[in-house]
Amino acid sequence: ATLPFGEMQDHSYGAGYLAHSTPEPDDISQPFNSFPHLTAGIDSIAIAIRVQVERTIDQRDGGQSGFDGRWRYRPQDNRSQDYLITNHQVYQLSELTSSSRDTQPDSAFFTNTKNKKIQTVEMRLDRVSPVQNGDNHSGGNEKIQATDSTYQLSVPAGRIDVLITGLFGKPSLPVLRSLRLPSDAELENTWLTENMKSQSGWLKAFDFLDGWTAERGDRRIIHRNLLRREENLADGETMQVQF
Repeated sequence: ATLPFGEMQDHSYGAGYLAHSTPEPDDISQPFNSFPHLTAGIDSIAIAIRVQVERTIDQRDGGQSGFDGRWRYRPQDNRSQDYLITNHQVYQLSELTSSSRDTQPDSAFFTNTKNKKIQTVEMRLDRVSPVQNGDNHSGGNEKIQATDSTYQLSVPAGRIDVLITGLFGKPSLPVLRSLRLPSDAELENTWLTENMKSQSGWLKAFDFLDGWTAERGDRRIIHRNLLRREENLADGETMQVQF
């Protein structure tokens, strides 16, 4: 079995909706057996991550000022701390919006989804280009260096959290047409997401997940982080994450 992409939503619940979980590898039945996957309708897969840094600062007044002592790192120019990793490139994810789409009834994809909608995700991506050692890519303290398929991100010391916020599939043109996108301009930036549970059997296919902990529960409505990995780093120390 291959992972189906596309979050199916049932909007018959008033103002809200029910998001169906991605079925497990041994339970791909209708309508998910018509959802696009890597060998039919999905051209490539990407991993979305977020990098967070936090440090606890002792307070001389014992916290009476109202500051809890938790300092959270933000790049000086407020650039995004979200990234999209593909087979050949890393992008800074500066904006993400989602839409609920009706499907074409005569399409080969998303059959048997009458009265359901499929969520699409539109991303604005800034390519992370290789830079010379020591150059400041973002204009703040954050430095991104790239050599072949290895990227280095310089951040302050503290507790480093790397979150896998989701997996995304780049749909082919026939899949996009089946979702009735109104303009060609939307096609290039549109992706489909999964809706896996935190202990999903699909995750067993990834051989890099040692040391990661689950973030999602068994049921969810909004898109939450999938996995987390954290380390406490002092000045000069490094954390390696491989995908």
